[in-house]
Amino acid sequence: MIRVYIAENLADAHLVCNRIRENGIAAHVFNEFSNGAVGELPFTHTWPEVWVEKDQDEDNALAVVNECQLAQGVDSESACPECGQLNPVNFEICWSCSTQLVAD
Repeated sequence: MIRVYIAENLADAHLVCNRIRENGIAAHVFNEFSNGAVGELPFTHTWPEVWVEKDQDEDNALAVVNECQLAQGVDSESACPECGQLNPVNFEICWSCSTQLVAD
C-alpha cells in the first residue's frame, strides 16, 4: 500500500478516495477517527489519508488526485455584469451587489 493524498478534513478524503475508486483503483481512507488525538499529536498527523492497495496504481491515483485538486480550485473568477466585482466562478450571486451570476 502507498499513500497518495493527505486531506485536511474527512469529507475531502472520502471525495478523493471515491474518485480514485471510480477509476478502478482499490483505495482506502485511514486516520478517520484520529481527530481525538489532537493535542497528544500534532494536528497535521491526524489528518485523514488516502492510500491505494497496489503500488503500481500510484501514478494513476496521483493523476486523479491532481484532477480533483484542479476541480476544487477557486482561482477562476468572473466579473459581475452589474457592478464589475470579481467573484469565484462557482458563485451564483455576486457577493457585492447580489446580482444573479448564473442563468437559471
